Amino acid sequence: MNRSTRFLIALSVALLARTAAVEAQTPPPAPCERTSSSSVRLMFEEADSYVTRKQAELEKQKSPVDDRVRRKWWQEQRELAAKDLASLRGCDLQPNEELYYFGRLQFLAGEFGPALDSLRLFLTQNTYTELAQLARPVAISAALRKNLVAEAEQISADFQARGTARLEQVFDIENQFAGVYRTAADFDSMTRHTKAMYRMVKQAMLDKTCKGVSCDQMLVSSVALTAEAYFKQNRPDDAQAVFERLEKFALSRPSASLFMITADRYKQFNPSIDPFRIYEQTIDGSQKLPELTAVDWIDMQPVKFSQLHDRVVLLDFWATWCGPCRATFPELRRLKTAYEAKGLTIIGVTRYFGGVDGAKMNREQELAYLRDFKKKNELTYGFAVGDSDKDIEDYGVFGIPTYVLIDRGGNVRLMGIGATGAPAATLETAIKKLIAEPASTARNN
Repeated sequence: MNRSTRFLIALSVALLARTAAVEAQTPPPAPCERTSSSSVRLMFEEADSYVTRKQAELEKQKSPVDDRVRRKWWQEQRELAAKDLASLRGCDLQPNEELYYFGRLQFLAGEFGPALDSLRLFLTQNTYTELAQLARPVAISAALRKNLVAEAEQISADFQARGTARLEQVFDIENQFAGVYRTAADFDSMTRHTKAMYRMVKQAMLDKTCKGVSCDQMLVSSVALTAEAYFKQNRPDDAQAVFERLEKFALSRPSASLFMITADRYKQFNPSIDPFRIYEQTIDGSQKLPELTAVDWIDMQPVKFSQLHDRVVLLDFWATWCGPCRATFPELRRLKTAYEAKGLTIIGVTRYFGGVDGAKMNREQELAYLRDFKKKNELTYGFAVGDSDKDIEDYGVFGIPTYVLIDRGGNVRLMGIGATGAPAATLETAIKKLIAEPASTARNN
């Protein structure tokens, strides 16, 4: 019998003893109103899905959902769960799935102590079931709300040891621990959990089991919490370093989404920092970049990055229907005129969408439209036109216009949104810096 099992059994014995003592001093409960063995489960499922159902109803009506509305729903959910619990008073619950759903209802009603009592007892008698693994995250949350951190840590260890937990579940648990330790000003323990958050998400991204903006947000959140813990420990240099390392990781993937979310949080953390100055840090070696998957090239020959080893390359992700993209055209024309002879190559990266302005088009018709669009807007740089979202996915583009700036060594050195206003000034400064770098930094593929 391991330490965790002994711990939970001891707690359950104490719970049963306390319950017996209370029952001896209180009058008999009201008759149980339960009508079938599945009632507790049905009650929980109805209460648990309450907010989701309400949101679906408003989305169907195309009505806006704000924080005030959500708070109202959560309050109504708590009230519904509390009403269900009241109807179950006097019921003789079995220590199987009935007790599990009863504990979940108690948690939804905000009765965290009783919920923990119920789930403790359930776990002692159903340790190895699938339902037990669903119970553990709730028990952890309940324990943390009662400030029983050591117990929560033990349940968490059991939960993760079984190897069936989803990334989002484990991340949320670690995040809860980080919050508790932050409140307690225990920043060493806070950092232990934030680093665990970072490691698990980064590994999932490297394994390609976690993709998209939600994963980027989790990774940035873990770094922001780590930086906060370092700052509270009077370690500002370490706090800054974790953000810079994440920026470099975003550039190396490459992921514009991750880079931009990181830069935004970095700026919030320290407004005196310019997160886009990361391009000033040179990179040894050569990055293996995803090749563009264009099926048509307009006003340029098909090209691979190895053929651009002596050039600074600016990829501009855009579309004809994108108003902000069109706003960048004057600046892109100016950059081409000013720096092409000095070593800059601009490639407009877009794709076929099957039509323009609601009118359906085949590939030949859309290609002709793009050629005409290019001429009318006096865009003298080449276009790479794909037939899928692969290029967007390969570069982590989550909104357009997005630019990717690549040095002569084949390394992504900067990413950004748009090319007007302040971003344009940063982009031009970066282009000048990369053009001025010595040829020895260029790759030789």
